[in-house]
Amino acid sequence: MIAEKQKLIENDINKVIPRVIDKLNGLSNHSLLITGAGGFLGSWIIQLINFLNHSHNFNTKLFLIDRDFTNLKDHNPKILNSKNFVVIETDIRSSINLSNSIDYIIHAASTPDRRMHTSSPVDTMRSISEGTSSILQLATRLPNLKMLLNMSASSIYDQSNFDPIDENSDGKPLSQNISYAHSEAKRFAEMLCSAARNEARIPIINVRPFTFCGPYQDINSPWAINNFIKDAINKSPIKILGNGKTIRSYMYGLDFAIWSLVIMLNGQNSETYNIGSNFGISLEELARKILIHTNSPLEIQLNASLIGDIKADSLLPNTNKAIEHFNLEIYTEIDDAIIRTIEWYLMQKKINT
Repeated sequence: MIAEKQKLIENDINKVIPRVIDKLNGLSNHSLLITGAGGFLGSWIIQLINFLNHSHNFNTKLFLIDRDFTNLKDHNPKILNSKNFVVIETDIRSSINLSNSIDYIIHAASTPDRRMHTSSPVDTMRSISEGTSSILQLATRLPNLKMLLNMSASSIYDQSNFDPIDENSDGKPLSQNISYAHSEAKRFAEMLCSAARNEARIPIINVRPFTFCGPYQDINSPWAINNFIKDAINKSPIKILGNGKTIRSYMYGLDFAIWSLVIMLNGQNSETYNIGSNFGISLEELARKILIHTNSPLEIQLNASLIGDIKADSLLPNTNKAIEHFNLEIYTEIDDAIIRTIEWYLMQKKINT
């Protein structure tokens, strides 16, 4: 089954790579450091670089930092054995000495799980702020560094407006609401990057990712699409906490990796870019698509929350800036993304049972 999961990943990459390889040529014979490399984005980038190295002779070297690579190893035990990969299992806040030949950095070390944000807000904020500070200090010792891509978060935006959110949209209002711990820490991390850019002349781009789906996400993660697929494949009614009118968009993991790398290679110092799909979909419509793609006759239960009404909101990016600057597009349409995600979870379910 692990081989089948790897085949799914390779098929995805094979399908898309002819459309984007010219945009990724800058990686050839260069080195890239990724923090949070065992997570969702890091796992996809590792797979993509491994493919480019073996199939297109890119000779790209990866320095991979994370506290725990268990998830990635469980899905593909051999992926980290490449001679082009240097695996460093440690907390990014630790003192790290690396080759000064590193050309690029993607700083993605952070948990997007809001359960962690509310249960451990102090650790959430310290991890983000101290981790960012640590990677910025490392960057000052890299004379060949061409760009540092700081992975911020769309959670810094105000979600009360149903219009697509562009990079200049208002952020969350100042508040001591503990649920804002993650977004405030990410906003502070962006300011740390701005200060380091000004003081140490480190080339830095901020990107703000929205919502995603696909292999390497845990089906038990607290996001609507994961919960809906879990309900459907377990033959349970899909439960929506609100009235189903909340708007989200879903970018497939491979597209996320491609966009991140292209922006890193070609973006201008000090710029900020949204990353995500600009195709908005209501949660009720998403649930109906999942029922169709799982061949399920099950029902959808609206207003399933036990704590009262859940107000509908919207988290839909305006990605015109990235699309226009880099000629990017959505390479995996929403229905294909849902189908591939369902296939992955069904494979994982067979392994677990």
